[in-house]
Amino acid sequence: MIRFLIRIGDAPARRMLVAYCVVVAGATLLTSAAFVTILPLTIALLSDEPASALPALGMLVAFGLVAGCLDVTGTLLGQRAGARLILRMHELIAERVARLPLGWFDVDRAGSISNVTTRGVTFAANAPESMLRPMLYGLVPPSIVGLVMFVVDWRLGLSFLLGGGVVVVVYRWALARDGRVEQAADARDEDGAARVIEFAAAQPAVRAAGPGSLGERSVRAALVAQRAATRTVLATRGRGAQAHTATGFAALLLIVVVAVALVAAGRVDPAEFVAVITLAVAMSAMVRNVLPFGTGVGIANRALAALRSIMDAPLPPEPEHPAVPADSSIELQDVHFGYTPEHPVIRGASFRVEPGTTTAIVGPSGSGKTTLARLIARFWDVDSGAIRIGGADVRDLGTRAVMAQVSMVFQDVYLFEDTLMENIRLGRPGATDEEVFAAAERAGVTEIAERLPDGFATRVGESGGTLSGGERQRVSIARALLKNASIVLLDEATAAVDIESELLIQRGLAALSGDKSLVVIAHRLQTIRQADQVVVLDGRGGVEAVGDHDTLLRASPTYGRFWAERTETTGWMIEAR
Repeated sequence: MIRFLIRIGDAPARRMLVAYCVVVAGATLLTSAAFVTILPLTIALLSDEPASALPALGMLVAFGLVAGCLDVTGTLLGQRAGARLILRMHELIAERVARLPLGWFDVDRAGSISNVTTRGVTFAANAPESMLRPMLYGLVPPSIVGLVMFVVDWRLGLSFLLGGGVVVVVYRWALARDGRVEQAADARDEDGAARVIEFAAAQPAVRAAGPGSLGERSVRAALVAQRAATRTVLATRGRGAQAHTATGFAALLLIVVVAVALVAAGRVDPAEFVAVITLAVAMSAMVRNVLPFGTGVGIANRALAALRSIMDAPLPPEPEHPAVPADSSIELQDVHFGYTPEHPVIRGASFRVEPGTTTAIVGPSGSGKTTLARLIARFWDVDSGAIRIGGADVRDLGTRAVMAQVSMVFQDVYLFEDTLMENIRLGRPGATDEEVFAAAERAGVTEIAERLPDGFATRVGESGGTLSGGERQRVSIARALLKNASIVLLDEATAAVDIESELLIQRGLAALSGDKSLVVIAHRLQTIRQADQVVVLDGRGGVEAVGDHDTLLRASPTYGRFWAERTETTGWMIEAR
């Protein structure tokens, strides 16, 4: 633990941790020396010359005072190091999360990241001060006192070490047992946190579904499982603590029995007996109190393991000297990709998007349309083949260059708990207010601002909850217009909005076209007819055909069926009876 904390800490944190370790080690050794001094002090006090105890008493006081000063210093160093490490770990998580491939977040990471950044980081950063130090005080002095007992009588020393050895064995067994159930409980906590976040974010759907809906059942089930796991942890800890305490008392009983036998046999004098029993009782109490701190260290280690899993998550390889795209063309050449090796999603896809043209991607549900769009944006790297932007492989461009070239307008739009103005400015953080207003006007966001109480200064709520789906989509279009990237990826941008919003969004999309390359995943007939080319996916991960609308009606059975189904549904209506 300490090595990992020193490795991830900044220079001041490392210095404080090293100093803390030195100070605590010194305090622990001096505390042990103070306990050892009790032996000659007791013997001298019970002798015929009690005044001979003064040197031992002076040593005891000196050891105690210096150990106390070091202990206070260690506490201050530990607290300061913990506070600095909390900040440092949050910085590391933020930096790593910002560099991880976007595909990493498609798995449900909310619960695990939430637990690590809140409870886990705080617990781990403060573990040296709040857990390791009490453990050292509970384990080192009894070990040193046990060795010193060999000076009194080897059988006493052996009984101390034997009793202590059994306590350590039970202690390690209890910790391992606690660790297994707590690891399972941590997984339940992460799942519970993820379900609660999901439940809060999906309130419109949950309320529309009413009591007993899937969303409500899932969060209830997760919380019930979390409570059951917590009960298991508490019960397991209780049994482990009972076994550890019983073993500590058994070790004390062993020492007392051996000491009494040695006194009866004349091997140990009464003064030594009193000192031995005093130390045995004190050491037994210290050892029995170690287990809860060991459990805490286990929790901290698991938190650090979760942090390490984030830090060790593979980053996409980045070029040392990034290539420069020649234009806004996109080319896919024999692309193969699967989220897992045994389940390929894209098999040999190839097509080209010329600069400044619009390409529509159509195909059956699950055929890989969204996957293709995200591969172009380098959410993941392809398993084989190549994706090129402006003639350069996206892996040679690097993630930063790809992101600079691409704007994304997906169906699921996220708005931050900030003003409408700042949510648009997210497209280009350095944009001026005038540039934001211009993008908003072109995307139809200005009329949204006119209806809001504070205009563009109105806070839109968490996830943009105060706006409708169509309004959030218009904000997304405004972001893309403001970013002014040469390539725009649109994933069903108008699939679930009202007619008015769709018209305004289409106007925004028209503003994006012309000098930019658009790749559109759409089901709307008008969007498909207006595309310069259509890429038809065959439903098995491949490309069945590429061409314009008229050509595909003749050459692609999949496109013919797709067009016939969409044309037929345009005449549907609901009749009142």
